[in-house]
Amino acid sequence: MMSRTSLPAERILLLTGLSSFALIAGALGFQYLGGLPPCEMCHWQRWPHIGAALLGLVVAPLWRKNLFGMAAIVIALAAAVGLAAIYEWNMVIGLPPPLLGAVIAILVCAAIGLTGAALWNRDLRLLTMAAITLVLLSGLIGAYQTGMQWHLLPGPSACTAPRYVMGSHAPAPVVRCDVMTWFFLGLALPAWNAILSFAIAAAAAFALTRRA
Repeated sequence: MMSRTSLPAERILLLTGLSSFALIAGALGFQYLGGLPPCEMCHWQRWPHIGAALLGLVVAPLWRKNLFGMAAIVIALAAAVGLAAIYEWNMVIGLPPPLLGAVIAILVCAAIGLTGAALWNRDLRLLTMAAITLVLLSGLIGAYQTGMQWHLLPGPSACTAPRYVMGSHAPAPVVRCDVMTWFFLGLALPAWNAILSFAIAAAAAFALTRRA
């Protein structure tokens, strides 16, 4: 009789990265094949998944080969791009309710801190926790946008009013964050991203904490 053992952190990180990559691929498919341009907050939800995918599909293989220097360079470049995206898309201060901006800032700092600690201690479990944190962040943004689309929560005026989308520097068609442009089983894309992201984060966290 085979005994059940916990999954190694490397495999959990890889599966988390693959899941995030699949969600990004799906979003791009809706955009370029389905003709559904992303709104402001749709972009916000993509960046954490991109970060998780990089950790799982790029950094983890480098880690396995003990190429910690290369892994650190990739992480540093990804962090720089991510912070630039947060600034460009106004993710922290762009929303009227300060709570969401504070949650985004806390989770981003947590992901960066966990990644730095993982490099310092060469602990793959901490790196996996960073990826889980990023997936959770995307899900939280999706859940908040769902509340906006159901008219339960306020949103940024720049993408909930019929005017130019913030974060851009050239005229562009407005894609409102509080309007459902596509839905399945009564749920729009942000809601499905939230459900799938929470499921991925929960499964990864459970697998990571499970004892052999």
